[in-house]
Amino acid sequence: MAVNSTIRSKIYHTNSFAHPFLQLADYFCWAIYRKHEKNDSRSYNIITKAVENEWVVFKK
Repeated sequence: MAVNSTIRSKIYHTNSFAHPFLQLADYFCWAIYRKHEKNDSRSYNIITKAVENEWVVFKK
């Protein structure tokens, strides 16, 4: 994949506590990670009704 070095861009970092939906997305990702990588579904069980589709990217 070629990278166009003539395009300027800026990346801004903000704290997740400033964005409640970012915190929510982070929690969902963490819960799904724990379920698959650590075999710990406690947090996933809390959010399971809100998960419409779970796509396992790096399925072993």
